[in-house]
This record gives sequence, C-alpha cells and structure tokens, in this order.
Amino acid sequence: MRQILLFILMLFAYVANAQQQNITVDSIAIGRKPASKINLDGSITAKNFNGKRPITGSVATGQNPNTNDLVAWLNAVFYPSQSPTASLIGGQTYELTSQSLIGPINVNWTIGRQNATEPINSIVISNSLNATSWPQSFNQPAAGSTVSGTQGFSIGGNINQTLTVTATTTDGKSASASTSFTFLPKRYWGRTTSAAATESDLLASAGGNNALSNSKAGTFSITASGSNRVFYAYPSNLGDLSSINIGGLESLSSFTKTVINFTNASGYSQNYNVYTSNNETGGNVTAIIQ
Repeated sequence: MRQILLFILMLFAYVANAQQQNITVDSIAIGRKPASKINLDGSITAKNFNGKRPITGSVATGQNPNTNDLVAWLNAVFYPSQSPTASLIGGQTYELTSQSLIGPINVNWTIGRQNATEPINSIVISNSLNATSWPQSFNQPAAGSTVSGTQGFSIGGNINQTLTVTATTTDGKSASASTSFTFLPKRYWGRTTSAAATESDLLASAGGNNALSNSKAGTFSITASGSNRVFYAYPSNLGDLSSINIGGLESLSSFTKTVINFTNASGYSQNYNVYTSNNETGGNVTAIIQ
C-alpha cells in the first residue's frame, strides 16, 4: 500500500511540475484553471476528484485504465462503477400434465444498485424458448437501494423453460438472474391388497408416498399395516430395476414386474413399471432401489 501511495504522489508531482499552467501555488492561479494544486505544506490536491469515499476497485497486474488523465486514472483504478444486482423467483416443478397451457403464472424480480452503481437504464425479462421478451417499467432506485416488479405469463404444458431478468446500467454494466419451470413424472410407492398394484393403488400410495423425479433410484419406506404387499412404480422409459435391497438382502427376485398404462392426477398417460412383492407382509419395509 505504501508503494501505491508513493506512486500516486509521484504522479501528482509529475502533473504539477510538467504543466505549470495548470497549477496554483498557495491557492493563487498561474495560467489556466488548475487540474491540481500544491499546498503550502507540500501536499498535492487534485481538482474534481473525491478521495474520501470507499474504494470499489482493486489494483491488479495487467489492469489498463486506458487514460493519461490523472483523475480519470484514479477513478478507473480505485473507484470504478459497480454492476447492478438481480434476482428472479417464481420457478416451479410441475407433474407431467394433459393441459396444453398453464397460467397465468407470476415471476417476481428485484434489481438493485450498489453504492457505486450507475442508474439503471433497462430491465428486461426474456424466455429461453423463443425471442419473447418483456421490458419492465420501473422507478429508478437510489444508489444502495432496490426496485421490484412482477411479470405474468403462461407456459406450454410439459415444456421446460427458463426465464431470465437482465438489468443494464447507463454505463453498460449488467446483471442477470434466472428461474426455471420444469415438468417431471412421479414415482410411487406404497401397499396393496392386490397381487399386482393397480393405477388406483399408485394414486393412493397408501402407507408410502409419491414424488416428482426423473430417476428410478432411491431409498423408500413403506408401512404395510396388516397383510399387504408392497410396491414401487416409475415410468417405464427409465428402464428396469437392477436391485431392490431390503434389510441388507438383495430382494429383486421377491418382486414381480408388471407394466401398466398409467394416467396421473393431472391427466397425463404413460407406461409405468410396477414392482409388487410376491409375499404379503405386516411390517414396515425400507427398500434401497437401483
């Protein structure tokens, strides 16, 4: 830091000595309006420069301020403007559906200015699927403050997409944030009184549960509750199971696989692999499935 300060003092001295027409001594002008001033105590003061503020930049090897003007050089190195901040929320994960259009849906954005961020010039929300964009109206936030807004829209059923908000400042700096909308199938596990679990068994998921997922692997707990069989079901396009481990024992051979055309609660139909235990059980079952 001492080396940096010494370098800056040398620059001030160079400008003061090389351009006498731009210097005042003891506040008396010599020539044109000065760019810097030598004080009686020997210190040098730059005109039109405020050094009494937090430094926003960092001195780094290879950095090029691209100016020979001393004040502009100091501002570029130590006090560059800061980028804005951005956030966008509202994304969701949906079950695969028979609906062609879902909406209206709202996403909420927040754009901020840091203490050294120039005014916001534009805020735009765009869609990853196409060229659709929605310029946002807003009140200019003060430095160190934020502004928020909401955008409504509709999405096509079973079409994954991402929305992005981008804020750009008057000096060309920008920040972006995204939120996604995803459609997934569910997997189901539970108990059944049937030799092979049915569609109604899957929808009820009695003693078990269901979850949105595009994977067949996981650990699942089922409460058999009396003399029931247990089942696990997932979309057929994920392939067959290679293992069902219960209590540390490989148990895949103790289950029978069936394939059913399953219609979920959102009206979407696809083939499901359903593994139902060959034997009834009255206890709790925890299965590690692969």
